[in-house]
Amino acid sequence: MNRLKTKYRSSLVALSFLVIGATTAFAQQESSTTTLSLQECREMALENNIESNIAKEQITAADYRVAAYKTNYLPKLSAAGTYLYSDAKFGRTIE
Repeated sequence: MNRLKTKYRSSLVALSFLVIGATTAFAQQESSTTTLSLQECREMALENNIESNIAKEQITAADYRVAAYKTNYLPKLSAAGTYLYSDAKFGRTIE
């Protein structure tokens, strides 16, 4: 009985290694077919550079702030009106 458990466990471990090894080898084969030129590598590095992306967003935010400040130089015009109509007679009555 004990021998059977040991054989079963060793078979299970071997099968696990085969499955893991096969999936890893398959993944490596797919990635090894892609070749990039030096220029493509540079472009990918620039696109994925976090500091560069942050700097671009800061420039965009500064442009929006400048546009908002420029709107303060424009004149502002506002108007308001009120109208009141009443049929009541105004005045005091003295008795």
